[in-house]
Amino acid sequence: MHESVRRHFSGRGSIAVIVIAAVAIASMIVGSYLLFIDDHRERTARESDETATQIRLEQNILRIQSEIQLIAKTEGKIDLPQINSDLGTLADSVPSAQWLKLTLNGYDGGVAPIEALADPLSSLTSLENQGDPFLGARAQVLGVGVESSASALLGGQSRLSSKTVVVTPQIDVRAIPASQFTVFALSTGLNVEQTNFTGSIGRIFALGDIQFSGSFSTNYPIVSGGNVYTKGLLTISLDPNSPIQFSGGQIAYAQPSDSNQAAWLAESRTQYNSAIINPGSLPVSLSLPPAANGPVSAPVGNEGSGMDLATVRDRCDLLLFVQLDGRGGYRITEIRGEPGWLHSDGLLDTPSSTSGLPSSGVGGRSGKGMGRQSSPFVASKVRITGSSEQVVAAFNYGALGQEALQQIHAIYFEFDPSIPDAAVLVRGGRSLQSDITIASRWPVLVAGDFNTGQNPALASILTAQTVSSVDPSWGNSVFGSAP
Repeated sequence: MHESVRRHFSGRGSIAVIVIAAVAIASMIVGSYLLFIDDHRERTARESDETATQIRLEQNILRIQSEIQLIAKTEGKIDLPQINSDLGTLADSVPSAQWLKLTLNGYDGGVAPIEALADPLSSLTSLENQGDPFLGARAQVLGVGVESSASALLGGQSRLSSKTVVVTPQIDVRAIPASQFTVFALSTGLNVEQTNFTGSIGRIFALGDIQFSGSFSTNYPIVSGGNVYTKGLLTISLDPNSPIQFSGGQIAYAQPSDSNQAAWLAESRTQYNSAIINPGSLPVSLSLPPAANGPVSAPVGNEGSGMDLATVRDRCDLLLFVQLDGRGGYRITEIRGEPGWLHSDGLLDTPSSTSGLPSSGVGGRSGKGMGRQSSPFVASKVRITGSSEQVVAAFNYGALGQEALQQIHAIYFEFDPSIPDAAVLVRGGRSLQSDITIASRWPVLVAGDFNTGQNPALASILTAQTVSSVDPSWGNSVFGSAP
């Protein structure tokens, strides 16, 4: 492998998401000019043969793309020799009359790893092509160049000279840090409420439907595996031209079943400029790179199942475990990470009294309505409705110490199996300072403004369950307030 292709990353960083994209699949046809032929039938037959040859070549490009997807998702690398070998076993994939050359970042052959973690100090490429589902994101990009050609012959007749048909697309494999998403939801639905996103909402992805309740603005495409519903005004600005506005009650449909849905799909990549992308307008395939010598990540796509959260768990800087403390309360301990990260630097107000509520085991006991949540992580039972209670782990970003702010890029919340119903509460998001991903297989609740800062994509939520908004004061009576 050429050294300029190899990248080295540190042991810590933001969890990466693989996106496979074919760039410039619309191929060019090059070769000699057509000779002037009086016989119209022969000219028509030749043009038909050239078209069939081009279609065959483009089918091979799609096969190559599928091979790249398979190896990237299962082995976490790009392996051109293996791809060439696999293609050789496919019937009619590379006919003897066809020439095929694959390059990796401009170099012949080679193997390159796809890093599971994106080092925050590494140099990433900005995705700036209009129509890109993740326009404006920064990513590690590995480009597989394809140059394939074949001669178009007119039914074996030699009276006409042959013409060479050439296709030259590039297939990009991009590893995008999950922290570049405000919400990366793998649940069946996502409800984004104005209460928590008063500024630009940043980059949103959901495997299922997305509903926007309130008025929003963003500079990134909205990407969904289902339908996108608006209950207020949604303004998307993707270029210097006039912003694209979607009114309340509008639906971006994933698949057509009547004339209204078909009309949306027809307009999605024209007048709407790919501002909202779903399976009907542009299928998107995502996965997590497998860890070195580790288990294979389950693929995630618009047609797929949930992401392998076990892989996410293994990559987080801070792995927290919530369990009963034996005294009727709940304790949070670190399975991975530094014990000091579970404490603040003591800069926040300390509650002036305690209420007898269960403590988290890390000094986070809070008075009802008194003081602030002085520990970054606390857990307690919270009454939801009526007599229904739920164990909630409250994460106050504003209480993290300086070392934790610098070292933590991904936090995973895990609950003991004896806890049947749990949730993660995210608070203090207005004080974001660095990229961070909050992950759990349990539902995530967002209290307060999540993205007031200049870059709303600095923090992300990654979960296989629902992501919901709650009132900014939700949880104050149990955990104390959060900044």
